[in-house]
Amino acid sequence: MIYLGGRDDREAISLAKRMANDPSVHLTILRLVSDEVAGSETVLDDVVLNGVLREMTHFLNVQCLERVVRDGTETASLISSVADQYDVFVVGRRWHVEVASPQTAGLSDWSEFPELGVIGDLLASKDVRTRGSVLVVQQQKQHKKKI
Repeated sequence: MIYLGGRDDREAISLAKRMANDPSVHLTILRLVSDEVAGSETVLDDVVLNGVLREMTHFLNVQCLERVVRDGTETASLISSVADQYDVFVVGRRWHVEVASPQTAGLSDWSEFPELGVIGDLLASKDVRTRGSVLVVQQQKQHKKKI
């Protein structure tokens, strides 16, 4: 699971957590953080991730790695370096994120499959050698009914 934060990543981590309930599944959460000042969305991401990790402290098949990346180039390099180590990648789509996070800055400029989101697109690209599948998750949008 590659976790940058945001609605879709929070949905993806919820799915990854359910997958890790099977002891034969080994879940590695690779959290990519920026060294820039955190906002309210980042605080919510921290709360969700810490809650998941707290719930799963007794699980021997779950680990969380945190890496600081400055920009999309470092993100692409890091993902390329670990891409052949996993069978499945769960990523949030990050659809319609208005401002690119520092971790993804510049990646959308090279996007071949924008419908996969920047991280899903990176993993699906020919430039990244992986034997793994990519599962892209998008949080369902709730429409309020008018009564």
